Amino acid sequence: MNASWKTLLSSERFGRTEEAGLSDDKRGEFDRDYDRIIFSSAFRRLQDKTQVFPLSRNDFTRTRLTHSLEVSCVGRTLGRKVNEFLINNGYLKDEDFVDIGTIVSSACLVHDIGNPPFGHSGESAIQKWAKEYLDKNKIFDSEHERKDLCEFEGNAQGLRVITRVQTNRRRGGLQLTLATLGAMMKYPCGSLIEDRPRETSRVEQKKFGFFLDDSDSISSGIRKLGMLEYKKNAFHRHPLAFLVEAADDICYALVDLEDSVDQKIIKVEDACDALGKLARKIATFKDKGYKDKSRLHWLRTYAMQALIDECHEVFIANLDAILSGEFSNSLIDESQLIDLYENIQSMVRETAYKNHRVLAVELAGFRVIGGLLDIFVPAILQPHKSEHKKLIELIPNSYLSHEYEHHPTVKDSLNNLTAYQRVLRITDYISGMTDSFAVDLYQKLSGIKLPD
Repeated sequence: MNASWKTLLSSERFGRTEEAGLSDDKRGEFDRDYDRIIFSSAFRRLQDKTQVFPLSRNDFTRTRLTHSLEVSCVGRTLGRKVNEFLINNGYLKDEDFVDIGTIVSSACLVHDIGNPPFGHSGESAIQKWAKEYLDKNKIFDSEHERKDLCEFEGNAQGLRVITRVQTNRRRGGLQLTLATLGAMMKYPCGSLIEDRPRETSRVEQKKFGFFLDDSDSISSGIRKLGMLEYKKNAFHRHPLAFLVEAADDICYALVDLEDSVDQKIIKVEDACDALGKLARKIATFKDKGYKDKSRLHWLRTYAMQALIDECHEVFIANLDAILSGEFSNSLIDESQLIDLYENIQSMVRETAYKNHRVLAVELAGFRVIGGLLDIFVPAILQPHKSEHKKLIELIPNSYLSHEYEHHPTVKDSLNNLTAYQRVLRITDYISGMTDSFAVDLYQKLSGIKLPD
């Protein structure tokens, strides 16, 4: 990566015109990123989106909203530790100083903002529907367009939400800073790279991070950060993206374990034993022996700190390789605590993820999302048909027409969209739904339930 830290921490806003000017207060600009995300409707809807246990009636169990807030806290800690190192070792000068903790924290807030209802099963439902529908209906112009839908990605959708769908009356959506945008991009590449499949062995190509429809604007923005583009629309990660990923990895394993105990799927004693092995890596930790829920929460705190410290050490040890794009792994995977971490992951994977209620609700969600796509996609592809006109009216205009495109009516807007772009507008709409709303709307449109 050729960029300096000053360039990588750019406070220029995505989609902002040059004439609008930039603030000299870089710290204030990054604080505004955090505020814009917190106050956005897309972020609020995460309160009714599945983390692990769908439609849980238990107030303790995490949703995507609480998960994102917790990841943000861990990311802030990681970012500030890195910030201190960069200042103390001359990578950042006093006049260049910004709070990296705030950048990472903001990026963590939006890391799941594009996830459809019912978590990863929602992504799978869209992928399965796309493969079946597009095999029967040859409506797309290119394999790249088809790949975008058949491998539908919540990460790419999240980038689309914050740059296009949310606050869509202005170009650039939320207009977050380029630094925050770069930090949240776990996979800075398209679904195809130079019309060829991605090299999934590379960490930044394991999945894709932006749709073809968004590639020109996204690539133009992140080039300004100095992120190394080694193939067209394929970039090495922004260094702060490794911290965002680490914060997510830490929370995913530890809090899913905690939720599994609360759901009575994993015994509190077994969870305490697993967390205790990590907690003992902290010098100040004292093992008091008893194993109940209050102790579990205490152990989780120490275990989290152990993983934060370890990920920070891995980041610093590999900083030059990260900056040059040669480092291609997650910080957790390179840590000395990976075996203890994977033991916790395995416990959750073999119990909570296979719990009969989790599986049953996910299967129901699979049908709901596939059913909504079956209803809305034909309607947007042929909106002139009389049976489709009322369906189009049900879709909020903000998903069909962006004001900055200067189309006076929804009809004019749709006439300017390809089949691929029309289907993306429907996935924008459906993936933005909460779990409860998606179920309710599907029941009403299927005649299972009458409107209130």
